[in-house]
This record gives sequence, structure tokens and C-alpha cells, in this order.
Amino acid sequence: MAKNNHSVRINIRVILVAFVVGVIIGVVLAPNVQLSASDGNATQAPNGQLEPRSAVAHIVAVSTDTNKGVIGTATVELIPGQGRVLISANPFVEPDTQESVAIARAVAENFTGVSLANNDVIASFELLLGNESAQVVGGPSAGAAITVALIAAVENRSVRSDVAITGRILPDGRIGSVGGILEKAQAAAEAGMQIFIVPAGQANITYYEKTESRTSTNGFAITRISYAPQTLSLNNYTKQWNMTSVEAQTIEEAAMFAIYNPTLPNP
Repeated sequence: MAKNNHSVRINIRVILVAFVVGVIIGVVLAPNVQLSASDGNATQAPNGQLEPRSAVAHIVAVSTDTNKGVIGTATVELIPGQGRVLISANPFVEPDTQESVAIARAVAENFTGVSLANNDVIASFELLLGNESAQVVGGPSAGAAITVALIAAVENRSVRSDVAITGRILPDGRIGSVGGILEKAQAAAEAGMQIFIVPAGQANITYYEKTESRTSTNGFAITRISYAPQTLSLNNYTKQWNMTSVEAQTIEEAAMFAIYNPTLPNP
């Protein structure tokens, strides 16, 4: 009787081992099923992971060495991953720009309705100073451009190559004001851009014009210097380069100009 019980236990073990091996073989040999988006977007795995893709947007900045505008690019790549935000180390990217990339990711998710929890975002930058690339990139003014590029990448689209964007990106999707608008506009225009997107309220620029008056009292020459506020229309200023300047209050408005190609007014 003991011998029969021992045989039964051996048979049960053999069956269990065979079952486990069969399950493992089935998992290993099972086809990798993917779903194809019907709107022409790249394929997306069942876990919501987007296949690798990228997009590029033109950015503008002001050189701290020359106080002149410079133009460059922000490139964002999406790769399968763990929801991380990764920044290229060459050139060095300062913390405020790194923070802009993180905000851009959240805003792009909200705008597109696509979670990037299973994808990593890689951001890289290039700014040209004459014939050389900048070694340091800083400031939050590329935030709107990064967000537009990320939206384009998620939707498997492209950003218009004749568009430059400046503006901070805020967590609620609004575009915040920045400095150096005139210098950036000139850099964009001289690089052949046709559209320059600026934050709302910055298409009219207030500057102060210096005036001097001289008088003489009791043999002493007196010079009085004053500064009078003047208003300059950015669009009128950029007409000389055949570039149109437009305002965008939200990332949705910026995306309309930079990705979805509406009809723009003549400069």
C-alpha cells in the first residue's frame, strides 16, 4: 500500500512539472502582438507604450556674451522606458531648463490624452554661436518649444521647420513671458523663419528712448537726460524680413501655429 501511494505522488509531480514547462514554452514562443493606430500614428503596444519617435522645434535665446539673439533646436525623443525624463549632457543644461522639460512632459500628456508612463523622454539642445555650438543652455524660455515638439512626437507629426518659438511653459498649459524678444526675433528672422511665436502680451514691446537737453546757467553747462517710453509693434519690426510674429497664450494656440498649419496673416 505504501508503494502505491509513492507511485501516485511521483506521477503527480511529473504532471505538475510538465504543466509548468508547457506554460513557460508557451509564453516564450507567443507572438509579440501590437496594435496599429488607425489614424496613421506609429504602432502602440497593448501596455500603452509608444514606439520610438522624435520631433524637432526651433528655439531662440540671447547670448550672455554678446547680448545678441541666437537660434538653435530642441529635439525630443520618445523611447520605450519607465516614464523618465532624460537630458542630454552635451551641452550642459541648467536646472531651470531641465525643469521645463519635466513640465512639458506633463502638459503634453494632458494635451494629447496619452500617458507617457511607459516611455522615456530624451531632450537635447543645440544653440549656434557663430560657427560654434553653445556649451551651456539655460533659462526657461525654451519650455513652450519643447512642449510643442513633444506633442508632435506623441502624435507622430512634425513641427513646421519655418517656425521659431519662445516662451516659458506653465503647468496649466499657459505660456509665460520671457525677455529678449527683439534680439530673439532678429535671430529667428535672419535664420529664415517665417513665423515667430511669442507669449501673449509680448507682440507689442515697450522700450525707453533716450533724449538729452543742454542748457547753460551762470557759465555752467547742464545736460539733462530723460527716457521716454515708446511702443514698438513686433510684427511691424519683423516685416522687413518677411516674418510674421504671432502671440500664443496657451500651448494649444502655439501648437495650432507650429503643427496644424493654419492660414496666417501676411507680415
